[in-house]
Amino acid sequence: MDDGITWEQWQDFQKLFPDEAVTYRPGDDRFKLRHLHDVKYIDGSLLVGTGDVARYTFLSLDNGNNWRKIWDEGFTSGVQLYDKKKILLGPDQLYSHGIALYDFSSDSLKEVFKPADFGYAGFSYSLISYNNVYYVSFHTEPDSDLSATLKYGIFASPDGLNWYNVFDYGPIKPGELTSVYLSAGQDKIYTTVNGTLFAFTPLSKEWFNKHLPLKKVSNKK
Repeated sequence: MDDGITWEQWQDFQKLFPDEAVTYRPGDDRFKLRHLHDVKYIDGSLLVGTGDVARYTFLSLDNGNNWRKIWDEGFTSGVQLYDKKKILLGPDQLYSHGIALYDFSSDSLKEVFKPADFGYAGFSYSLISYNNVYYVSFHTEPDSDLSATLKYGIFASPDGLNWYNVFDYGPIKPGELTSVYLSAGQDKIYTTVNGTLFAFTPLSKEWFNKHLPLKKVSNKK
């Protein structure tokens, strides 16, 4: 109300979902629902991703008065599709969930790209669009032995369904933390990779005609 000088809490998700407002286990004071991940406001619909153990995506159609779960993963990134009827949601799992596509018109959700099936880590903190092309970055975190066996990188899609490799990084050393973030500029896409800033030219639609989408390298779900 005063241009950001003072703030007050609007919603407390531990009060909204008291069944999730419990600790991990006796003697562990961390809460299963202890933080919020990402938030998106799309044409009157409000989406919020939660974590840590209580990983969910909640949707409100009435400005936050009522909420319901639409995904058993708390999204950490998201981008609206150009048809304005769908949104891509990024996961916060190393080797589990993938990118989900939620359709507002049919109230349906499906996972459309599981990086683990292609040998990649699955933490995603950036999903962006540029000239009708969608980009996602995946990275690793040092809390699993799998981190040292998985690649990470940047991927692109012309439709949100088929995904193509753009840049590969890794594998990494055991216990090593990686991070990849994306931001669209005027004529470049900027990315930070492990603390270093890079820029690359956005892909054209013709680029996808000359390349093949990723093929699965693992049957592991």
